[in-house]
Amino acid sequence: MIAIGLRHDRIGSDQRIVWWRGRKTANDSILPVWLLKVLVAAIPLGYIANGMRLGGSRSGRQPWAVYGLLRTEHAASNLPATAVSNQPGDVRGYLYFIVRVIFAVARRIIMNGRT
Repeated sequence: MIAIGLRHDRIGSDQRIVWWRGRKTANDSILPVWLLKVLVAAIPLGYIANGMRLGGSRSGRQPWAVYGLLRTEHAASNLPATAVSNQPGDVRGYLYFIVRVIFAVARRIIMNGRT
């Protein structure tokens, strides 16, 4: 999750450097083609990081168990593990759905153009 955030920071700084230099491509677009491809490839990374956050918050210490406000032993649930065992599957299903939508849209754009 942190590595994905750092990757987004790097892509953003590369974009600002290219913009600042004022590079133009042969067809006078604002950004070069390689950077546009990198930006498109980075689209699903935010969704993946969000899914990792969901998985981490569900399996690790719960976010409402804040130091000084609620003790950890009071924040624990009395539910058996079998009642919540499908939650990682929910996260995987969420990520699978998001990735499928992104690839479907990207395929449609590649096959038909941007119109």
